[in-house]
Amino acid sequence: ALIFKKDDKIVLYTHSSTILSRWINEIKKFGVQSNLDEKYEFVEELFKGQHSLVIRLQHKGDDQKGTFVGKVYNKNSLALDHDKATAVYFELKILRQINSPFIMNFYECFETNNHIVLILENLEGGTLYQKLIKNKKLSEREAAVVLEGLMQALD
Repeated sequence: ALIFKKDDKIVLYTHSSTILSRWINEIKKFGVQSNLDEKYEFVEELFKGQHSLVIRLQHKGDDQKGTFVGKVYNKNSLALDHDKATAVYFELKILRQINSPFIMNFYECFETNNHIVLILENLEGGTLYQKLIKNKKLSEREAAVVLEGLMQALD
């Protein structure tokens, strides 16, 4: 694998399709794309929060089969709420930096005329937040497992 600069451009070269695929997936995390409808198909609404809508998406391509979660923010409501817009900015910044089996993976970001959509890993069984809403609390054992995972993710 080679990485070099040519004519003010960074050139990535490899014979390995696996390495190329990894590079492309990492680069997607730092860009904002506009072709959401070309890559994903809406499946269903999962959860409506105070500031976002969480939807299940099906990838249209052959390279990443399966379902994903889209976290959808309305740009108009973010424009009216500076604190929420700042929180979304930091959420995206943190998600781009974290790579842990204990944290939902972030894949890419899209911006449409009206929305910002974060593409995230689809976790079967829901999120910790959803579990807390449903059960109101965790057992001591469940809390220990969650804390252990968080500590490893932050390490």
